[in-house]
This record gives sequence, structure tokens and C-alpha cells, in this order.
Amino acid sequence: MSDSIILKIDVTIDISEYLNIMRYAEKNRRILVELAAERYQQWLIRRFLSLSGGGGHWTELKQSTVDRKEREGLVENPNWILRETGSLLDNITMEDTEDGSITVGYNDEDAEHERSVMSIGELVRHQYAEGRDAIAEPDSSTRRRMAADVKKEFDKIVRRMRKKK
Repeated sequence: MSDSIILKIDVTIDISEYLNIMRYAEKNRRILVELAAERYQQWLIRRFLSLSGGGGHWTELKQSTVDRKEREGLVENPNWILRETGSLLDNITMEDTEDGSITVGYNDEDAEHERSVMSIGELVRHQYAEGRDAIAEPDSSTRRRMAADVKKEFDKIVRRMRKKK
């Protein structure tokens, strides 16, 4: 019969600082989410202005549409896409959702306002049927910047928390 030895090692780790950081992060979640949403909203606007100016991968306007815009003098440049009134660009919004997150996209709640002529349904038609994706996932560079914005603000929160000790 062999003798066996049972060795028990208990390790206690103080995770109170980690828990405090988690509490501060949750308490400041709104600020962190807003930073990422603002970065995405800025990218979406820049992208829209670039693609609506012609070129890029958006489907070009039909010549009859360009001719109509020239006749009616609706825009500076008749080749601009989805920019006759400016309402689509004006309606790129950030709004809270019930689950505490933030949605960035197009809002047609102001559809009665004089300049708003495009409904969300019309936007969807352009988005899918006509190959003009006004709503898109952010590119990798924007995602990295969103993460950097959040990390920078989170680091500030942690520094403030540690100073309070």
C-alpha cells in the first residue's frame, strides 16, 4: 500500500479594484457608447457625401434623372445622388433604444418637415433595389477608431476612479 499525500493550496486574490472598474464602466456606459456612436455617425456622413457625389460603387443616376434635375435646378450638381433636399443627410441621427444602446441611422420622424421628401421605405428601395447602400457597417479603420475612442475614455474613467482612493 502506498502512502498518498493530499496537498491543498488556497489562493486569495483581491479583485475589488477590478469590480470597482466594472462598476464605473457600467455607470459610465452611456458616455462610452456615445463616443463610438458619434464616430460611426461622422463616418456615415462622410461616406454619404462621398458616394452621393458620384463615383464609388453607388449606381449612377439615369440620364433622364440628371436631365430632370438640370431642368428643375434642384441641386448644385445634377449628378448628386439622394441629395435634392438635404433631408436624408439631415436625418442621419443617433438615438437611444429601450435596451440602453444607441442606434445610428436614418430617422424619418420629421417626414412632415418641408425638406423631408424621402421616407424610410424609399431609403430601403435605394439601399437594396438600386444598389445605393446609404446604411453600411463601418470600415475597419472606423471600427479601430471607435474602439480607441472608447478605450481612451475608459482609461480616463479608471484614472479618475483611482484618484478617488
